Amino acid sequence: MPPIDGTPLDDLPELPHEVVETLKASWIMTAEQLVAATAATGGPGAMARHLGMGVPEFRRVLDAAEAAIPASERARLKTPADTRNYGLGAIPGDSPD
Repeated sequence: MPPIDGTPLDDLPELPHEVVETLKASWIMTAEQLVAATAATGGPGAMARHLGMGVPEFRRVLDAAEAAIPASERARLKTPADTRNYGLGAIPGDSPD
């Protein structure tokens, strides 16, 4: 596997091994990726459901990941990307009138 930029989840001793392995199975390998994915996927509730844990427990995981990231980078990663101007690749069909 090529090198990954960011703070590896394995370097965060606060994270339970099972959580790290579940995140890796979802291609989330770094603290930065976890913070960005949480912002982009419906927030802590959606990520907690994905991981099969309660929101309070996931918030502790997210807090540990955020603590490993510099504040300026953390703020940027927590802001969801505006994708309104990007289509889904489908061409609109003819109207049925």
